[in-house]
Amino acid sequence: MVKVSVVVPVYNVEKYLAKCLQSLIGQTLKDIEIVVVNDGSADGSQKIADEFKERYPEIIKCVVKENGGLGSARNAGLERASGEYIAFIDSDDYVKADMLERLYDSAKKHDSDVAIGGNIYVDENGDVLREEIFSYGKECFNADETRDVLLSSIGVCNKIYRADFLRKIGAKFRVQKWYEDFDFIIKVLLSAQRISVVEDAFYYYLQRQGSIMNNSNLIRNLEILEALSETLKFCKERNLLEKYYDEIEFLALLHAYSAASVRIINADADKKDKLLALEEIKSYMDKEFKDFKNNKYIGSHLSRNKKIVMRLLDLKLYTLIGLMFKAKRVLAR
Repeated sequence: MVKVSVVVPVYNVEKYLAKCLQSLIGQTLKDIEIVVVNDGSADGSQKIADEFKERYPEIIKCVVKENGGLGSARNAGLERASGEYIAFIDSDDYVKADMLERLYDSAKKHDSDVAIGGNIYVDENGDVLREEIFSYGKECFNADETRDVLLSSIGVCNKIYRADFLRKIGAKFRVQKWYEDFDFIIKVLLSAQRISVVEDAFYYYLQRQGSIMNNSNLIRNLEILEALSETLKFCKERNLLEKYYDEIEFLALLHAYSAASVRIINADADKKDKLLALEEIKSYMDKEFKDFKNNKYIGSHLSRNKKIVMRLLDLKLYTLIGLMFKAKRVLAR
C-alpha cells in the first residue's frame, strides 16, 4: 500500500495537464501513486498522460472512461486508488512539492481522517491573486469541534482523506451534476473523528477565464439546491441538523443565495429565464432556511463586498449587481 493516492480527473485540459502532473511527480513524499482518469477527453490530454506513464510507470496509473462528469471521474479514481490516504487534485491546478508530505505527516501525527492545507489562487500567468491559510489556534479538531473548518474550508482539493474512512462512510460524489463536491465534503467533515490542519498554503488554484454561461448551463446553477437537499437529508438522518443548522444555513446563503445567484445574473441568457432561476433559489431558501438573512455568521464571516451583494439581492437590484461584476472584470484586465 502506498502512502497517498492522488486522483486527477482529466477532461480537455491539454494546456494544463503536464504542469499538474509534473508538480505531483516532484513531490517530496515518494511513496505515492497518481491515478489519472481521462473522462472522455477529445483533445491531446490522453497523449500527455501516456507520456507521463511511460516515463514514470511505477507511479502513474491511467484510467480511460466515457464522459460522465467530474464526480464520475473522481469516483472512478477512488475505486482504483490503493493508498492509505487519498487526494483529489484538479488537472488544471498544481501543488507545492511538499504538499503531500506535510499533510500526510500531519494526518499520521494526529491519527486524523482528514488533513487540510491552504490555497494559493493564481491567474493564467501564474501570478498570485491571494493566499488562503487556515489558522484555528490548534493543529487538530475532534468530531465535536468542526464548526470553524466547516465554515471556512469546504473545498475538496486542499486535503487528504484516510481511504478506509471514505469507504466506511460510503463517500461518493454525485454524478452528472454541478456542485458534486458540496455535499461530499460536508458529509466527510461531519463524519470525521479527527481533522488536522497545516498552517501553510500548498494548492495552486487556477482562476481561469471561463466562457460566459448560456441558457443551457444557466439552469445547472440550480443544482446547488440538490446538493443542499442532500446535505439536509444527511444531517437529518444522523440527527446533526439541530447541532449544525446555523453553519449549514450560512453555507446555503453563501453558495446558493449569493454565489449561484451572481453566476445566474452574469450569464449571457434570456432575462426571463434568469429571473425564474433567481426566484427558485429564493423560494428554496425561504422554505428550508426561513430566517437565513439573520444568520449569526453574516457579521463575522461575510466580507463587505459579499454583504453588499446580499443586500442588492434582497432588493432585487440584479442589473446593478451585473454592472458591479462587469466593472470588476474590466478592472482586472
